[in-house]
Amino acid sequence: LLPYYAAALRDPTPRKMIFVHLLGAHPHYELRYPDTFRYFSDGNDPVMTLMRQQNRSPWVRLQRNLYDNAMRYQDHVIARLLQDFKAQIGAGSGAFLFTADHAQEVGHTRDFAGHSLSEAGFTVPLLIWLSPPLPAAVSSALEHRPFQTDVLDWTLLELAHIRTAFDQPHLSLVSAHFVPQTRLIGGKPYAPSSRNRH
Repeated sequence: LLPYYAAALRDPTPRKMIFVHLLGAHPHYELRYPDTFRYFSDGNDPVMTLMRQQNRSPWVRLQRNLYDNAMRYQDHVIARLLQDFKAQIGAGSGAFLFTADHAQEVGHTRDFAGHSLSEAGFTVPLLIWLSPPLPAAVSSALEHRPFQTDVLDWTLLELAHIRTAFDQPHLSLVSAHFVPQTRLIGGKPYAPSSRNRH
C-alpha cells in the first residue's frame, strides 16, 4: 500500500484527492497485524482486570487483545500515511482525514465479540489534520462537535473546497454553519458515554 500511496502523493497534479481504503480490523483480528505488533496478552493490565471482574469469557478477552493488537498496527499505518502526507505538502495547503466505517464490540459492554448495534460497534475515531492549521480555539470547538459519518461527504467537499448547487454546509463538520444532528444507532437516538482503554 505505502509505495502506491507515495507515488500518488508525488504525482505533479496540482489538486488531487487520494482515497486509501485499509482492510481494517475485521475478524479474524489476528490476521490484521504482523507478529511484531503482538503486544496485548491476557496479562494483568487494567483492561483485562476489568474484563475478568465483568465475567467476560476467556474467548472474548482473547478477541479483545487480538483486536487491540490489530488497532495498534492500524494506528501505526495511519501515522505513516499522515507523516508521508505532511512531508509531501510541506508548507503547502492540504487536508488529511481518517475515519473507520464501523467499530467492533469486543467485551466493551457485554460478553460478545464482533459486529454490534451498540455504541461499541459504531463509535469510531475521526482524525482531521489541516495545513495551514486552524486557530486553536476553532480546532478545540471542532473536537467537541457531535458528528455521525453518514454525512461525511459534505465535510470532504468542504475540505476540498468543492462547491455544488446542492451544498449542505450545516452537515459539514468543519463548516461555520454546522448544525449538530441527532445521532442514531439502530434507529434510536444516541448519547455517548466515556469508554477508554487505560
